[in-house]
Amino acid sequence: MKTALKHFYLPSSLSGRLSLYTALGIIIVALILGTTTHLFLSEILYKNIKDKYESLSKQLSAVTLDAVLIKDYSVIERYSKQIVQDNPDITQLTILGQHQEVLANIKRETPNLQKNSFTIIMPISLTDYPIGKVRLTISLQSVKETLFNIFFIALIGLITLFIFLFWIIHYIIKKQLIQPLTPLLSSLENIESTLNSTPTLPKSASREIQLIYLSFSKLQQELKNHIQLLEKAQQATQQLCKDQHLASIDKISAGLAHDLNTPLANILGYCQLCQEWATEHSNDEILSYLNIIERQTQLSSEIVTNLLNHARSPIPNLDQQPLVPFLEKIISLLTPITQAKGLKQLQMQQDALEEVKVQMHTSNLQQVFFNLINNAIEADATLIKFTVSEEEMLVVNIEDNGTGIPADQIDYIFDAFYSNKPHQKGTGFGLFLAKEYLHKMDGDIQIVHSDHHGSRFKILLQKVAEA
Repeated sequence: MKTALKHFYLPSSLSGRLSLYTALGIIIVALILGTTTHLFLSEILYKNIKDKYESLSKQLSAVTLDAVLIKDYSVIERYSKQIVQDNPDITQLTILGQHQEVLANIKRETPNLQKNSFTIIMPISLTDYPIGKVRLTISLQSVKETLFNIFFIALIGLITLFIFLFWIIHYIIKKQLIQPLTPLLSSLENIESTLNSTPTLPKSASREIQLIYLSFSKLQQELKNHIQLLEKAQQATQQLCKDQHLASIDKISAGLAHDLNTPLANILGYCQLCQEWATEHSNDEILSYLNIIERQTQLSSEIVTNLLNHARSPIPNLDQQPLVPFLEKIISLLTPITQAKGLKQLQMQQDALEEVKVQMHTSNLQQVFFNLINNAIEADATLIKFTVSEEEMLVVNIEDNGTGIPADQIDYIFDAFYSNKPHQKGTGFGLFLAKEYLHKMDGDIQIVHSDHHGSRFKILLQKVAEA
């Protein structure tokens, strides 16, 4: 409960807290000043009224002495009444003779004045011989009223003064402290603004505020430098890992080429023998199948060679071929295979672009399309659609209805060795090689979008200028 009350009464902002502390300080000072002033004025007024009526008592004692000596007691009565009438603070005046006989007794009929009173007794003496005494009862009501009026006027004056002082102090705090620090605090709201925004130092800022801004600028620059060093270190680490992976691929590729080229050469040799047999026996159907086997065996051999030569980044010999017939051959070749894997439709749409030629390396570009089709099938696609259009470059959009690529992985799919497939299914090298192959053809590959409804890739190829 104590904590809750603390949070309820204590403002959260610095200006609010400074204003609260200033107000509390002013109130405490006002109470101290008010109490001290009240005691001081009470003492002064009480002393003044006491001195006044002591002097009046002496005067009355002298008049009474003269009247007693001439035995004119009526003078005492008249003079006493006049004194009580002229001095409303006197509540009772009593004059006693030598034998305690009452020479005068005037009492004011105001019972409330009896409260908070004091008594003055003045002896009547003749050459130090007492012959009576004067007793005055004085009310302090007028003193209280005077003090109250002074206190009320002083309170109004102090309240006015303290309100003015509070406003001045609040204005100075806001102008000299809060406003100069506000831009600095705003720049600390998030890491981006902390690094990129540079608060402007007010011209009238104090030396302390200038030191705060200077320290912030130094910390900001140090933080930027530190982040840049971390980014460079991360990039260097990633590049080192990539170089190590690629170096490993070089060694693996050499062994792979040796292991695959021998069986591929054997397959090609036996295929050519079968082609001779089919030609001798005029079996055109078997001959056509053998021709396909021969082309695909040669393509496999070329792919192995390209993989072996990739680390040396060779510049391939580019052909100039029409793209649409090239794509039609790939679709015709792969349709039986893709249907066996569950793909229902592999189709192409183009707008009279059969004669438009592009720069290509046949086996590399064929490998790019094979890789994209295979990725779509592994993503459970049942439809793959090729759309060819002409812009500044020839554009091939490949769209499927598979499960797509997670949004947090899209930025990394063209990196070497990155794969979102199960470990035993993906090497993380297919799209990386596709991008590398297309760059060597002065082309590119981009991902347009990907979600749970499917993916769409865009391949850009350089057109061959018409002669």
